[in-house]
Amino acid sequence: MAKNHYWWYAYGYFEVGKDNLPHFGQVFAHYRKLSGWSKAQAALALKCTERYIEMLESDQNTNMPKSNPRRAALAKILKIPPILLGVSLVGQ
Repeated sequence: MAKNHYWWYAYGYFEVGKDNLPHFGQVFAHYRKLSGWSKAQAALALKCTERYIEMLESDQNTNMPKSNPRRAALAKILKIPPILLGVSLVGQ
């Protein structure tokens, strides 16, 4: 049986999320860990709570946050390739 190959595999082997994007929670967790940040450090940098970080990284989180400006901010701060979050940083 052939295994699916997704466009984002060039960045990492994330499960399928919403809207032909990789699983948001997995992407976020992966790039947070690559940055060397703990959940507490990420919460401080993103000006949110550790609980919010846990929600973002949840296995159930396939597409939160839905706000493109928030996604763009997360991409910029954690150095996540914007395409993985379905946003563009052009003009920002």
